[in-house]
Amino acid sequence: MPESRQYNAEYYDAFEWPLDDVKLYSQFTSVDSDVLELGCGTGRVSLPLAKKSKHLTGVEISEPMHNRAQAKCQEKNISFLLEDITSMNLNKKFDLVIAPFRVLQCLEQQELIDGIFNVIHDHLKNTGTAILNVFNPLYSKDEMAEKWIKNEETFCGETILSNGDTLKVWDTRDHLDAKNQVLHPKMIYRRYRNNELVDFHTNPICMRYWYPDQFTQLIEAKGFTITNTWGGYNNEVYGEGPELTVAFEKK
Repeated sequence: MPESRQYNAEYYDAFEWPLDDVKLYSQFTSVDSDVLELGCGTGRVSLPLAKKSKHLTGVEISEPMHNRAQAKCQEKNISFLLEDITSMNLNKKFDLVIAPFRVLQCLEQQELIDGIFNVIHDHLKNTGTAILNVFNPLYSKDEMAEKWIKNEETFCGETILSNGDTLKVWDTRDHLDAKNQVLHPKMIYRRYRNNELVDFHTNPICMRYWYPDQFTQLIEAKGFTITNTWGGYNNEVYGEGPELTVAFEKK
């Protein structure tokens, strides 16, 4: 799997993600649970979820993200691995396998999607649960190409870093593959010190998207049985909320 997101891990970690997904994943863990997190990033989910688990293994392909997760970790029941989540084999089975915050959408090519489902199958216990998440598209198939693309930068927010620098982030949306349902936004970070620009970082992203029926059909086509669905993390109905989150198990 290529490293398509050239993350600056410090910048990624600087912003608070307004998600309450840890609460959902915690419902599927216990003090006896072995958890596998695919695409763990800097440990946003890993660190709190490990406190509710026997052991958590977080896997990340981006070395800067992996290193930052390692540096933040004080828990003894976490292992962070630098591996490809579409082809790895840990020779171990887990009670819970997750890929939070739209990790699946980073996989543009079909062989990578096939790969992550093979990894999930090979690492999930027969009695285990897997959970995948993607966003619920705002626009219909016909509307997407027209309404999603924006030629100008859009300001997304700013934050103050630990040394007092101001980090501001924008995004651009100038390319979309409507046929294959892949968005290509870019995140643009500008770092200011005493009102002077001291760093500029661009992070190109691919985001493959699915509509609600497509997502459940994909999972079932890979040989799994769906056990639950959610439309978000605040009791939204699947297909009506901002997220598409699906729990499934082996047949």
